[in-house]
Amino acid sequence: MRISYLTGLYPFHRRVHSMRRSSLFLTVVLLMSAGGTDLSAQDVLQVMRSGSQCGTMRIDLQRLSNDYLQYEIREERRFIGIDDREETWLRTLRILVDSSFHIISLSGRQISGGEEIEIQGSCARGTLYLTWRFSDGRIESRREDCNAPPDVALPELVHQDEHAFPTRIFFIDDLRSRSVSVTSEPTLDGGMQITIAGESEFHLTRDGALRAWRMPATTISREAAGTQVAGIEPCDIDAGVYWDAGQVGFSAAAENIRELDVRLTLTREVGARLVPEDKRQQIARDVASDAASVQLQIAKTRYRLGTAMLPIRDPDLFAYLEESPLLTVTAEDVRYRAVLLRSMDRNISNIVEAVLGWISNHFVIDDFIPVVSADRLVRSPRGTTLHAAMLFVTLTRAAGVPSRLVLGLRPEQGRWRSAVWAEVWTGDWLSVDPIKGGYLDDAVHVKLLHALTVDDLREQAGRLQGAVKLDLLALKEIDTGESGKLHTGIFDGTYVDRVFRVRFNAPEGWLIESSEKQGIQTDVIISREAGSDVRFEIQLTMNPYILATREVYNAKVRALGVVLTDVEVIDKGEIRFGNRKVPYVLYSYQDTRRDADQRRITTADCIFTIGHRGYLVRFTAPSDVFRDYDMVLQQFLREVELYED
Repeated sequence: MRISYLTGLYPFHRRVHSMRRSSLFLTVVLLMSAGGTDLSAQDVLQVMRSGSQCGTMRIDLQRLSNDYLQYEIREERRFIGIDDREETWLRTLRILVDSSFHIISLSGRQISGGEEIEIQGSCARGTLYLTWRFSDGRIESRREDCNAPPDVALPELVHQDEHAFPTRIFFIDDLRSRSVSVTSEPTLDGGMQITIAGESEFHLTRDGALRAWRMPATTISREAAGTQVAGIEPCDIDAGVYWDAGQVGFSAAAENIRELDVRLTLTREVGARLVPEDKRQQIARDVASDAASVQLQIAKTRYRLGTAMLPIRDPDLFAYLEESPLLTVTAEDVRYRAVLLRSMDRNISNIVEAVLGWISNHFVIDDFIPVVSADRLVRSPRGTTLHAAMLFVTLTRAAGVPSRLVLGLRPEQGRWRSAVWAEVWTGDWLSVDPIKGGYLDDAVHVKLLHALTVDDLREQAGRLQGAVKLDLLALKEIDTGESGKLHTGIFDGTYVDRVFRVRFNAPEGWLIESSEKQGIQTDVIISREAGSDVRFEIQLTMNPYILATREVYNAKVRALGVVLTDVEVIDKGEIRFGNRKVPYVLYSYQDTRRDADQRRITTADCIFTIGHRGYLVRFTAPSDVFRDYDMVLQQFLREVELYED
């Protein structure tokens, strides 16, 4: 008997839970019974990969006096790093949820190699604001759903008839929420199995204790009572394709490099075939090459997409449409997703962009995923650059577009590291970065070879490990001025963007979060606190059509009356913005949100362009307190730094 918990269905089958009626007393007795259901108990679990233990997980669960639950989770895994040294990955999390299993707050710390990350999260108005603070000063932020219970909390839900299994889950392995289906069925031993989205499984004993928790490629199981923990062996996370190729030799920001000249040398005979040419990268024709070394010229390139249409009739490309082990082109899940993404379109470039967009929106970086088939990745898009490239190649081939895997080098933390990406045929072979969701056009990814299958890629990568040397010969930067030294990111209360050549300082103690939309727009929010109505909203846009500043401004003013309710333009003119004057408009409107209590909102907008770069800077606050932030607004505008071309 299988019981489905999709949207709108009642959560629990009464025969399965006939002994757990709505009686609060009986529920409490069951929850506090022996065998691991004590809500103040600790579970010590083994992390198993390929039949071997490579880590441990400890879960402490406490019920607080207000019926809230607090989960304390400690995960430790050992692995062999990219430089063949054994390292430890450690993460601790503390998650507070209310009696409905909605997240209240989250905090923790993650240590991997020499990098330490502080994780903080708090909920406001149904939104979970998550922040990562890196040891080098960088800050990353993201928003998630507070109302999505953590997956680790699902076993507790089976004890409460009045709670339905949710249709959104917050996954503690990647700290993201997403829509899922949840099913439950009794097991032969009287226990229960809960399955999330057909992937993760919780196995509970008859008395409700957690026996095992299977996630994609990993099993976390309870230690057998009275036995010693088996020896921990490092997890295999490199799949044979990731290794170190030496010092980079330059300190310039990768995105600021226009051209790179390097000498690629094989230090020994390995029998691998190098195919280092692509649209960005050419072999220097005026320099003598030999079997052991070659000089490459790599240039940042803006691709012109082809107009080729399906179907492909070139026999030379047929091999790049075929299925192979792990690239499961004909699998049902792959074909279904490819059909949705293709959407009856025959233009190859459109299909490629649809596949890239879907992968970038759904793929989760996870270094602990082994090599699995592409149909598994379609159901659970996660892993390394290898997994992302496999997923892209399989989906594009299933849609009828030729594609292949690429092995190369890229700078990372001052070292050349091997990496995997893909090439796709749109009339010519173009490199793509599936994780970022776009064409790979920079001058720092150095292609070594391409491969038809995963096995071929791994074999070639294994032969090249320890035999590749890269020497820097010349480097040209795009911007040799001060803005060229900028590194995009959030650093200790400051947002910096090298592409838009701007620096914003947040008021002391305010929060900053940013998000990028397919490389053409960046949104930055600087708020007094999570979910606050008092905030700066900054929109940075690459504008291919250069509009006069006044035209942009006038269009915005005309749009106010259409988009907003009871709008009133209070003032307009020019205001000092960093080192220049820009137009602004000050207006108010009625807040129509359900919980707004008839408030009015006042907003100041600055809108202008510099060349092909568009800037919208907005400050918003409730009208009755807007003037209280005059000094904050003035200081923010004074401290903006705009770097000229």
